[in-house]
Amino acid sequence: MHARTVRLFAVVAAAALTALIGVTTVGARAEQARDEMGRWRAQLRARHAQKLSPRDPAWGAPVAGNAFTHYEHAATLADGFDDAADVRPKLTASDEALCSAAGRANWQPVVAAVLAGAPCERCEFPRDDRVFGCANLLTYRRAANLTVLEARARRHEGRDSDATRLTLAAMAMGAACVDDGVLVNQMVGAAIVAIAVDAWTDRDLRSAPEAALRALRAGLQRLDDRLPATLDLDAELAQMATALLDVPDQRAWAGGGTWRYGFSAEWMCADAFLALAEAAERLRAADALDWPRRQALFDVELERLATMTNTAAQVIAPHLDACEHQLRWNLTHLRLLRQAVARHLHEPETLQDPLGAGPLRVTVEDGAYVLSSAGDDDRGQLRREVRPRDQSTGARSSRRKR
Repeated sequence: MHARTVRLFAVVAAAALTALIGVTTVGARAEQARDEMGRWRAQLRARHAQKLSPRDPAWGAPVAGNAFTHYEHAATLADGFDDAADVRPKLTASDEALCSAAGRANWQPVVAAVLAGAPCERCEFPRDDRVFGCANLLTYRRAANLTVLEARARRHEGRDSDATRLTLAAMAMGAACVDDGVLVNQMVGAAIVAIAVDAWTDRDLRSAPEAALRALRAGLQRLDDRLPATLDLDAELAQMATALLDVPDQRAWAGGGTWRYGFSAEWMCADAFLALAEAAERLRAADALDWPRRQALFDVELERLATMTNTAAQVIAPHLDACEHQLRWNLTHLRLLRQAVARHLHEPETLQDPLGAGPLRVTVEDGAYVLSSAGDDDRGQLRREVRPRDQSTGARSSRRKR
């Protein structure tokens, strides 16, 4: 064989061997990363399962059953209502008008389903293990709004115990969604809690009997104990790992740039997941920090993910700081109501500000207590005025039925 041909054959053989070794190495690294992702999934699932132990309901003792059996039924029933025609106009109607509102009888089955779910000891959202399962924001929000409308009507009729239970039941539905752990459900749940909190104005608190205020206060305390200020990403990451492990073609997830991973989208996505999971663990270890310091930590972690050469990490990493801020905003909203109730009972209490580095602020302006959070903005949504309780308002108007 000619010497030049021999040299050419050797070069080609070396290149082929190098390529084969590279393919083998990439395959091995991808498999190793997949195995590590599988181990993370098992750990995250086990840890999340421990959190699904029975929770204290907003009132009374827990009963057997899964709350989401009732909540999904309520959402299905609520799907038959139109927000523009059936719900939104009534949100701004007076309590008196709600008592005789057209269609009030129609929303009673929705309200009954929300109420039935509140004391259930289990809160497990129904889902196929292979896919993300999320509450439908529109139908769940509609069910919460209808429940709150009914609570307002019953309060005007003098049925204070019913009204209190219904608003607490709506909050419990929101808390159950937060408990579920999947990120979308946490956000849906936080929004539902805020809807129910808004059902109680200071005027309503001033006119409520002491028994109703005490029941409301006790329920708010139970829900406050249950609602987290920090994101829980165990269920979200476990679902993400399942999706990545099961998807037949991960190139759509990779978002380009796979050449850095030997053109293996599988390796790239697994590596991105592992980076996100490790960031979540560091955040979890610092969950006792107040919000200003937590927010600084989020900045560090999200910057680390954003500057990775792995572009998939930038695709699968959501705006976690914004999500946690929303959780904290809604918890603050609930605590301001809880603190207002305590003031009306002449038993003031000090509660920590989820959006600050200390307790909620209490000042006096124009003869009223003003409760506020460090997270309040120009809209004044994280601010409540508590005016002195007029003794004459303790008795109900003669129009209101007992």
